[in-house]
Amino acid sequence: MDQTLSTPATLRRPTWQSAVTWTAAILIAVVFLVAGIWKITDPIGAGVRLAQAKVPQNLSVLSAVLLGTAETFTGILLLIPRFRRWGSIFGTLLLFVFMVYIAFFYNELRGQECSCFPWVKRAVGPAFFIGDAIMMLLAVAAGLWSPKTFHWRGAAMILAGVAVFAGLSFGASALLQHGTRAPDSVTVDGKPYSLQQGKVFIYYFDPECLHCLDAGRRMSHLDWGDTKFVGVAVV
Repeated sequence: MDQTLSTPATLRRPTWQSAVTWTAAILIAVVFLVAGIWKITDPIGAGVRLAQAKVPQNLSVLSAVLLGTAETFTGILLLIPRFRRWGSIFGTLLLFVFMVYIAFFYNELRGQECSCFPWVKRAVGPAFFIGDAIMMLLAVAAGLWSPKTFHWRGAAMILAGVAVFAGLSFGASALLQHGTRAPDSVTVDGKPYSLQQGKVFIYYFDPECLHCLDAGRRMSHLDWGDTKFVGVAVV
């Protein structure tokens, strides 16, 4: 009996193909897991970042939860060999849609932070598309030699688990949103500014964040009535 007939295709794959598949899968899975878990565990903060990236304000938090769920689900699939091809397809589609979205709003977002990751700042520009194109190549390479799978129930259970985790995280974040007492004064132009009289709107912002700086400049020229507007740079 020919022993090669009973050997799984994955075991007959050349070593270099397995190495390329695993390396690409791990690298791109880390990208999706970091981005997805951040959005799931901090949906409010991620929603703010998405709103800055032109996502409608009333849909920003929901978009953060859904996008975080999709990214986390994709990252998990990429790490499981039998689901890797599906993870490759989902990852490629997510990156493609994201690139099209940024291209559509390119003139408005050019030079601004893309709001992709919690700690890494990437400005929207030509280098942004080059970076995402490289990630798309990794996603494609991860599934290029991966076996086909029809175990949709296992993938559905993973998706359900990620969705439940995202829902619980969103609920916990919503419960933690509560009012905080403002300080008695803040420092404005090197001098203490009292907050004990009248209505005061305090805008804390990072002047190195271009959209934060632009928002502060625009708000400072609005008619706030009897409310005083105070912009406080945190850097």
